Amino acid sequence: MIIAMNTKDNYLETLKYIALHVRTEARVILMSSISVYREFDMEVDEETSISKIGLQYEAEQLIQNLKTHVITLRLGGLMGEDRVAGRWSRVKNFTDGIVNYVHRDDVIGVVKNLIISDVSHGLFNVVAPLHPLRSQVHQNNAKKFGFEIGTFAGMSHRKVSSKRLLEDLDY
Repeated sequence: MIIAMNTKDNYLETLKYIALHVRTEARVILMSSISVYREFDMEVDEETSISKIGLQYEAEQLIQNLKTHVITLRLGGLMGEDRVAGRWSRVKNFTDGIVNYVHRDDVIGVVKNLIISDVSHGLFNVVAPLHPLRSQVHQNNAKKFGFEIGTFAGMSHRKVSSKRLLEDLDY
């Protein structure tokens, strides 16, 4: 079973309901988010200890505690199709810094890889291994798609590692 839900509207209650009705032996892939690392301004990976418990982390714990065969995918900022960084943002002042994006097609590829593999549990950060600056991405997209970009101030150094994904799943 693949669980990919918007975190709005009774997220935890819906996950509890799903968890109670899925067979114990079922393999579950939970789509989560790298937002669980929000408190950090450094390189992080799946071993990083999270102290500021937010909704995504609480959801991960809920599903992992109720089921044996859970694979949690912490997705980076989704790109692809109509998702173009900087294009639709109402924000005009951005904090610059390292981006942790993933293309929609790569998320699909990782899930396909997991379905055909014998991996039955684990935690994986799903982000591109390249981490350009947000300002560079927005400038490139502005040129390519013809939109105006905001201004950039400050700097974030949060870099989410996808090393486990590369090594364990060879993706």
